[in-house]
Amino acid sequence: MAGAAVEAGVRPFKVLILGNSAVGKTTLVDRITTSIFNHETQPTIGAGFSVVSTEVMGSRGSMPVKAHLWDTSGQELYRSITTSYFRGADAAIFCFDLTDDSSRDALLAQWVEDLADQASDALVLLVGCKHDLTVHGDGDARSDGGTSTTARGPAFGSAVSRERAEETARELELTLQARRIEDGVPNAPSATSMPGSRSGGSDRLTDGKDASWSPWRVRYIATSSVSGEGVEPMIRGLL
Repeated sequence: MAGAAVEAGVRPFKVLILGNSAVGKTTLVDRITTSIFNHETQPTIGAGFSVVSTEVMGSRGSMPVKAHLWDTSGQELYRSITTSYFRGADAAIFCFDLTDDSSRDALLAQWVEDLADQASDALVLLVGCKHDLTVHGDGDARSDGGTSTTARGPAFGSAVSRERAEETARELELTLQARRIEDGVPNAPSATSMPGSRSGGSDRLTDGKDASWSPWRVRYIATSSVSGEGVEPMIRGLL
């Protein structure tokens, strides 16, 4: 794997962090790797690289894993550079800003196609960032799509509801499934048979998962890099 040495007995896992500029990708990576919120991040040029060491449990006991996180630039200027990192990805985290619905639209308009071109068999999570700016009453984004106000002040922009985010996850799922079938990805179920457990998945970190878990599903998780909300479930959802 380019840019990362592989240790004996340690399973490398290449994870792409994808999405438009300023949606919260870098602060999310900082939260994953350092458990703190970094107030002063700079726009990513090309891609940033970080490593997270952890262990996953399977039927044969625990297995050491190094997640190689590639924080890609969301700027159009670096698009050709960014997509060069896609090949060989084990997983992708599609990020959008929960206070900016256009960043969600961009995932369907460009990012999913870029991933499908290079790594159609990658596991995928849809992550809504900046959930702390959309909390309203019941602790979720307002379903009416309006703006919300928190203790930190007004959350400018249209808050993306959970229902709308879940719909986006299904659209991403169907787009990727169609490409997997077209590419002849082994054991990929048809789009109409989702969800389903993939057989022969020993090349992925699927061992020991609940029977209802499928590596082909696109799951949605809301996160906050400020509080750390949703970050641990996101990591578990990948590994």
